[in-house]
Amino acid sequence: MIAEAPASGGRRLRLSDTQCDFVDDPHPFVLFVGGVGAGKTYAGAARALLRRFGVARPSLGLVVSPSYPMLRDATWRTALDVWAPLVERVVGNEMRLVLKTGDEVIFRSADDPERLRGPNAAWAWIDEAALCHPSTWPITIGRLRQHGELGEAWLTTTPKGMNWVYQTFVVDATDQTAVHRAATAQNPFVDQAFVSSLRSQYSGDFARQELEAEFIADQASALIEWRWLDDARARPATYDPKAGAVVGGLDVAGPGEAETVLCVRQGDAILELHAWLDPDPRGHILDALRTWRHRGLTRVAVDTAGIGHYLARSLQDAGVTVRDVNVGSAPTSDEARERFANLKAEYYWGLRERFKDGTVKGLTDRLLLGQLAGLKYDHDLRGRVKIERKEDAVRRGIKSPDRAEALMLCFAPDGQPELAEMYRAARRLVVG
Repeated sequence: MIAEAPASGGRRLRLSDTQCDFVDDPHPFVLFVGGVGAGKTYAGAARALLRRFGVARPSLGLVVSPSYPMLRDATWRTALDVWAPLVERVVGNEMRLVLKTGDEVIFRSADDPERLRGPNAAWAWIDEAALCHPSTWPITIGRLRQHGELGEAWLTTTPKGMNWVYQTFVVDATDQTAVHRAATAQNPFVDQAFVSSLRSQYSGDFARQELEAEFIADQASALIEWRWLDDARARPATYDPKAGAVVGGLDVAGPGEAETVLCVRQGDAILELHAWLDPDPRGHILDALRTWRHRGLTRVAVDTAGIGHYLARSLQDAGVTVRDVNVGSAPTSDEARERFANLKAEYYWGLRERFKDGTVKGLTDRLLLGQLAGLKYDHDLRGRVKIERKEDAVRRGIKSPDRAEALMLCFAPDGQPELAEMYRAARRLVVG
């Protein structure tokens, strides 16, 4: 695909589909995560050229790289190449560019993130962000206040485990963030012999990280891998009147900032998700269910431990078929009790297998994706799978995963065929 640079630049850039999507993305904070040779740095420079230069009053841009050698040898060189038609003056000893549009760009190393404080910029670009110290991000976005306006920032990087980049753009994703991903082989401008050569030398998790641009867990504790979630996000979901029953899952919030969440699915398709902070959401829930009760809704699984019991009874009184679930109770069979610490672990593992098998679709809610990405599991003294408690997740800075709980309840097996399939999936578990 070809993207056209500003007329004053007199240049046309060749960009892949993913690079174009990244450059055009209107979110204030955008991440391009790519494999080796996927065109990340080029895309980062192209975003500045096509979105920032000459489009408003002259501004200051801040470009950051993990170390001075990386800044000098990679980011600086690529930026000079992409921006060449607009460069008026190069101040090499200051790592600064002055452009014909009146814009100015300074380049800084993140060796010591504290030294990034000072300039007020309109935009910032962090190249190879995953190699930067975590404090680089908050310090950098704190600079985005030129002209008294909130600026924008974008990151380009190869992933490096599930570090702060993953935490910020996947686990803690918001309506202000967006992620674009490209494997090495997806760059149409890279020599395929180069790709083949790397594939012959890279293997295992290293290949998945360096070539496929996957976030690889540093420890085997992530319940659902990011690549499975990313794939589920790419698969659209629609209601089909011929596709069978519609079911719901409801996680009821306790006091505080937790949400009451309703999730509706048909087969493996996530059709709808609602979340309420209202302390009495019964009316909202019934309104959300009303449409589905005439489109094949058969039941709503509700976690009836604690206050969920009373809401479940209220829904029953209103004519909704409720399935009571206490996720803290024992698993469903002798076999399951040997593998899982409680029903919550059993049901979450079943959800994990669905994502792993690539059947889930319609994962469009950013907060739900982030909560699923942040789920962790461990093994108890008997080697059984246990899911991290909500309280422990909150203590390490993760918000209560209410949306993930609703999805888990929504996919909770109901009937022997589903249970049998889940047990077959559970047999694939290797207890470490």
